[in-house]
Amino acid sequence: MLEREQKLGFRSAANPGGLVFAVKFNDGRYFPEVVRVIEHRDFSEWAYTAASFRQSLKFLEFQTEVRSFAEKLAERLENAPPWQDDFRSRPPLRSAATPPRSLGCSGPWTQRR
Repeated sequence: MLEREQKLGFRSAANPGGLVFAVKFNDGRYFPEVVRVIEHRDFSEWAYTAASFRQSLKFLEFQTEVRSFAEKLAERLENAPPWQDDFRSRPPLRSAATPPRSLGCSGPWTQRR
C-alpha cells in the first residue's frame, strides 16, 4: 500500500494524505518504523480484555471513538483512487521484533477456523 501511495503522489506537499490509516490498540511497539510516522488512531486507552469492560462507561467512550474512526475511514474509502492493474499485492510489513502470539484477548475473533 505504501508503494501505491508513492506511485500516486501521496504523502507529498501537494497531497499530504495517504492510503494507509493505522490503528494502534496497545503500545505500538511492534509497528514497523515506516508506519509509526503515519497517521493512526490510538485506541490504546481502551485496550482492556476483562469481560466487565463491556459494562463500563469507558466501553461507551470506546464505541464512540470506533464510530468516529469508521466515519473517517468511510470518507477515505470514497476518495480512494481506482484500482490499477499494475498495483502489486505484497505481504504485510513485519517489524524487526516479533509480537507475542497472544495479547490476552479472547473472543470469537481470536478463534482459529
